[in-house]
Amino acid sequence: MIRRYYIDGMYLFSIIDNLAYLDINLDSNKDVEGWEDVEIPTGYGKVVKLLYCRSRLFTRVCGAVVKLDRAVSEDEVNNAYTEIVQEIRKAIGKP
Repeated sequence: MIRRYYIDGMYLFSIIDNLAYLDINLDSNKDVEGWEDVEIPTGYGKVVKLLYCRSRLFTRVCGAVVKLDRAVSEDEVNNAYTEIVQEIRKAIGKP
């Protein structure tokens, strides 16, 4: 079953079994495009992929896939999203 949530009316947090997809919008110094394999631990599981999107001027981290260690309840969605994005920021050097 797919569960979808919108964070702040803007970002999508989708959960499919033990995987989550997050829409994010973070600056990146990397000059890459597409998916990158990563291992970023969080309190909810491990970020296993980051999606880099390039425009004419910038490269941004625009998506992430997280392998969840446990179920995320509806009450935890906002906190889970925030914590995961914070860990990604730290990992890419954008606190």
